[in-house]
Amino acid sequence: MVKGGSGWSATGGQEAVLRVELTGPAPCVERCGSVALNGQRSGYMPVLVSGNNPAQFNVQRVQVPTDQTAGEVKFVTVPVVSTTPVTISAWTEGVAPKQATLNVLAPAMTTFVIDRTKVVGGEVVHATVTFTGPPASSGAVKVSLQTTNSQVLRIPSSVVLEPGKTVAAFDIVARGVAQDRSAQVVAMWQDKILPVSVDVGATVLDDIDNSWPCCDNPFTITLKGSAPPGGAVIQLSSANPARMVVPPTVTIPSDSSSISLVGQSIPGNSDTRVTVTASYGGVSKRYDVLSRKIVQPDLNFSDVSLTDRFGNVITAPQDGQSFRLCATLRWNREGVFAPNVPVPPSVLRMSYRTPTGTGTSTGRIIDVPIDFVRDVNQQAAPITSCLDLPGLAPGAHTDVELTADFRKEVDEDREGNNTRELRITRPSQDQGERTSPGR
Repeated sequence: MVKGGSGWSATGGQEAVLRVELTGPAPCVERCGSVALNGQRSGYMPVLVSGNNPAQFNVQRVQVPTDQTAGEVKFVTVPVVSTTPVTISAWTEGVAPKQATLNVLAPAMTTFVIDRTKVVGGEVVHATVTFTGPPASSGAVKVSLQTTNSQVLRIPSSVVLEPGKTVAAFDIVARGVAQDRSAQVVAMWQDKILPVSVDVGATVLDDIDNSWPCCDNPFTITLKGSAPPGGAVIQLSSANPARMVVPPTVTIPSDSSSISLVGQSIPGNSDTRVTVTASYGGVSKRYDVLSRKIVQPDLNFSDVSLTDRFGNVITAPQDGQSFRLCATLRWNREGVFAPNVPVPPSVLRMSYRTPTGTGTSTGRIIDVPIDFVRDVNQQAAPITSCLDLPGLAPGAHTDVELTADFRKEVDEDREGNNTRELRITRPSQDQGERTSPGR
């Protein structure tokens, strides 16, 4: 007989076992011999089998070991969209077939599991839906998802069970909430409905900080959790508004967890630490920021160099071709803090005079606009300006004068280093290259 009967079932894509039983011990029909294995005689008796659906069952026979009354064969069913019956027949020579019906089942949803049930806004909950077997094809199993409160949990509308898989995974994102909230996520497939619950803790103020506690550099306010719908309005105050000004409020956008802002540091007669306080949801955090004393600019030349017409750096012109002088101007001395007072645009005057040998000189005056532009770190890069100079005869020279802030528009820490004078001499024909000292 064939075991299983009309109630025998297996999910498509999973392993099934066909068992046949004889009325007595099986004689040896194939692979017979006198050798015994583990106390059992070798060989077996074949039982022929067939199914009315070769796609689901293509086994041709079951081997019953010699002297045994039953034999089994394992096979894997094919995934189906709906329950599919398969009739399996088994027989031996001269005996009428016995039949059993295998019902190949469509995959059924069994569990809906999440990796944690308590989170804060912005955190992700990993969820899995498990089935008894894989789908018949891509898109054949599409689980619908719903939440009881979309203001608390954000989920996809559905998740698809991929071919060859029995588990479908997706993420549940907790949204920021002003007070503790709970919500459910429900997975639905056919007539099965499975819910899970997630508790979302209220968003609270976590920290106020910046990378360098000085001046008006950006500082960051951070929440533990993400901001609720409508945003988190943070209250700000300065313990000394005369030295550090902050806006009264700043809003962290919905679903964000931090924001950066810049206070306005007002320089004074001395370095002063100012406490900035941020408050939200009954929690306050404080941060001390340094408001520096007044640092005036100090314009000075960090480099003056010569290049030939090809751009090569030289110490003196070697031929009668034109050459170039370039001067680099800083707004503060090396090793000194950058100015923290406004530095207005100014003018760099570049002039030269070259004797003609007749008691007169030729030359030129150029006024170059200078405007130091601060970057995000409140620093300003040096500015380089260049002056084209005419070629010189052997032994001839040119006197150059560079004057920063020629119009006295910048209030500086000191004015004594605003001028650079130098004499550029072309060596005589019988001399090597040399550089005349500056004046």
